[in-house]
This record gives sequence, structure tokens and C-alpha cells, in this order.
Amino acid sequence: MNIEVYTPGNEVKEWLVSYVRDVIIAMHDEHNEISRGEIHFRDRTTEEEAGKVCEINLSIFRNSIDVSGVGNTFDEAAKKAVDDLKKLISQTFKTNSEPPDEIVSTVNV
Repeated sequence: MNIEVYTPGNEVKEWLVSYVRDVIIAMHDEHNEISRGEIHFRDRTTEEEAGKVCEINLSIFRNSIDVSGVGNTFDEAAKKAVDDLKKLISQTFKTNSEPPDEIVSTVNV
């Protein structure tokens, strides 16, 4: 699994990058279908919506999951993004593992 991290200079603390990376690795350990992760930390550029952003993109086979968290600090933004990612991953793999609504079987007499 490849995980790429993009940060603006030295603004993001190393422990925060490790935290998000460890969450993604744990998800990969549980669901081997996750093949790639990208983490983007950035500042919002507009004055009206000032803040910090953490965007996470996971590749699952041919699909991808994108989440983003916004906060006053990178810590807040990363925690919001991770929480949203956990919810989305559990929904994604729950729906894939559920049996179909209708089961058809035949009985030979």
C-alpha cells in the first residue's frame, strides 16, 4: 500500500501525520481492498473561509473515497476528516458484505 502525504512547509506536526497514516494503515489491515492513500494538508485561500483543511483520498479497486475536514487548526481538521473516513469506510464495507435482499434457490424432487 502506498500513502502519500502533502503538507504546506513545516506547519503540520509529525505526530499528526503519523496519526492519520496509522489510521489508514489500520483500515488497510482490516480491508485489503484499500490500495492507496493520499493525505493533503492545506490552508484555505479565501479570506471569507479562513482555516486549515485535511483531505484524505483512498483508492479501493476502481473506486475512490474522498473526505475532508476543516478546522481552525490542522489537528481539528485531521480529526474531523478521520471521523468522516471511518464512518464512510464502515458503510462502504458493510453494504458490500451484506447478503442480497432476495435469495433464489431450487429444490430438486
